[in-house]
Amino acid sequence: MRLPSRLLPPRHRESLDCASVLFLTILVVGFGYLLYSASTFARCMIAMACCAVWCHGVAVTKREKRRYEALARSRLGVSICEFARSFDTRQTDTWIMRATYQELQQWLQPYVTAFPVCASDRLSADFHLEADDVDDLLQDIAARSGRSLEKTEDNPWYGSVHTVKDLVAFINAQGRFQ
Repeated sequence: MRLPSRLLPPRHRESLDCASVLFLTILVVGFGYLLYSASTFARCMIAMACCAVWCHGVAVTKREKRRYEALARSRLGVSICEFARSFDTRQTDTWIMRATYQELQQWLQPYVTAFPVCASDRLSADFHLEADDVDDLLQDIAARSGRSLEKTEDNPWYGSVHTVKDLVAFINAQGRFQ
């Protein structure tokens, strides 16, 4: 018998390895040297470009944060229990449901600390997830719930994952690790 989903192993966090730290250090030192050796006009242009990019990033982040906060306020009281009730627990693995809920909350944590995820949420329209982001999410959920991502083309849900419910159904249709 499988353990209850509340005993799902915690999310594995990867840290930067030495090669990544070295690469980032070289990149920062190179950028610093570029600023040091550039003319005053070039420094001003680089500073203005960096400032514009930073301001745009702050504005977009604030707008997204307000949007997610408003959505979370409209779902006050919604928890993982309501999320789980929207699935047939006899047909759907509860580990997948919990892993999906927790991974999506982790994804939205920069905007809202405990976002109430609903099964009907659309991945691209509501969460603004790109295809690559969904692939990363699939890998994290599958790894935590003990599902394999081999032969995904044979999955009946392949190419039709649009909502959180579809995401859970896709992973549920994948085989378990042997």
